[in-house]
Amino acid sequence: RRNHAGEELVQERETLTAEQVGLEELYLGLRTDAGLPVARLPEAVAGRWVAEGWARIRRQNVVLTPEGWLRLDALVASVSDC
Repeated sequence: RRNHAGEELVQERETLTAEQVGLEELYLGLRTDAGLPVARLPEAVAGRWVAEGWARIRRQNVVLTPEGWLRLDALVASVSDC
C-alpha cells in the first residue's frame, strides 16, 4: 500500500531464513483443513501421527485430528528434530 504521496506504507520488514520458511510452511499446512503434503514429512513421522490418532491422510495430505491440533507445537518440534 502507498500513501497519497506514493510512498510505501511499510514500517518494518522481516527476512526469514530457509529454516524459518520451512517451519512456517509446516505450521501453515498443519493448521488448515487442506493439510500438509505427506511428502513434506518423513514417512515414519506421518505414520506415527496416524497411528497415534493425531492425524489422517487425505488426498496425499496429512490432516490433523482435533487431538493433533492440541499437540501442534509438539508435532512440529518432532519434525524439526528429524
